[in-house]
Amino acid sequence: MRTIQVQPLLQDTFAQYGNIVDGIINHATPTEDDERLLTWLKGADLPSFRGDGLAVYLVTKRRKFIVDQLEVLRECAPLIVPVSGTAFLPVATSKENGDPDIDNMAAFILEQGQALVLHPGIWFVVPFPMGKCAKYIFGIRKSTPVIDTKLLSIEPVTISI
Repeated sequence: MRTIQVQPLLQDTFAQYGNIVDGIINHATPTEDDERLLTWLKGADLPSFRGDGLAVYLVTKRRKFIVDQLEVLRECAPLIVPVSGTAFLPVATSKENGDPDIDNMAAFILEQGQALVLHPGIWFVVPFPMGKCAKYIFGIRKSTPVIDTKLLSIEPVTISI
C-alpha cells in the first residue's frame, strides 16, 4: 500500500492541481477595505469560466442592519459560498425599468456550508454578519467589477432579525 504525506496548502506545491484564492492563505493586502468589508479582487482564476472567472475572497464586517445602497450585476450570476460565520443577504428583484423593487425586498440567512447563485439582475448588498465578521468566496466574471456592476443609493431599509 502506498502512503502519501499531508502537506501545507501552498500555491507552489498545489499549482499542478488547481488555484488557491489569494487572501485566504497568504493574507495579501486587500484591494478594498472600508467600514463594510475587506475584498481581495486578485483571487484565483476559475478556468471553467473560459478565462473570465474570478474567485473573490470577501470578509464582511459587523455594521448596523440598515440597507441604504444596493448593487446589481445585469449579466453575471454570482456564486456566493459562506466560508465562516453566519450572516444575512438582502436581495430585491428588478422592476421593468431595471430599478430595484424595494416593496419585494427580502433577506435570507447564510450559513457556513451553504452556497447560492443569484440570478442576473437581482439587486443585493454584501452580506451583513450576525457576529463580528463573516467570510465568503464570491465567484464572478473578471470583468464584472468594471463593466457589469451598478450601485444605487436607496431610502434606508432596516432589517429585523
